Amino acid sequence: MLENVSDIILEASPEIIEIAESRNLLNSQTTILFNLFKACRDLYGVDIQTFEQLTPLSYKYPEKTGNLMSIISDSGYLDLWRKEEEINPFNFDTKLFIDKYSEHLQDAVLQNRIALDECRERYKDQFDTLKLIALYNGNNPYINCLISLYDNLIAQCDRREKVLNEVEFYIKSHKK
Repeated sequence: MLENVSDIILEASPEIIEIAESRNLLNSQTTILFNLFKACRDLYGVDIQTFEQLTPLSYKYPEKTGNLMSIISDSGYLDLWRKEEEINPFNFDTKLFIDKYSEHLQDAVLQNRIALDECRERYKDQFDTLKLIALYNGNNPYINCLISLYDNLIAQCDRREKVLNEVEFYIKSHKK
């Protein structure tokens, strides 16, 4: 919901708007996924809306796997987790986390831990499923690529958890 603000402090220039939009991970992810799935629809000639739909196609049409891998690599999808670290460095650095949330540190840890646990569970489930698919259906570059991605995402969760643990230790050691 947009609304007019009276007595604005600073009107956003096109440059400021571009910077703000470039730091919006959700917009980047939406654009990347839209373009990725469009290219996959063009490649396979079927309606594709999810990665799960690509799995059987990657086995059914192994001759298209090279093109599929190029689409995924070129899309930027495999680098979104790195963008998360660039945009939200405080989630991966204890001092930055403490500085950012100093007023409500305990609440921030709790909220971040809940979100982190949900993400890790989702990533772990996907990772385990992909490992089973690879085990029962054989080697597949697409599946291997996703396994590597989820391995990175789980490792990223581990780094975030380390920060949260360190912040909790900081809170306990600075209680009055």
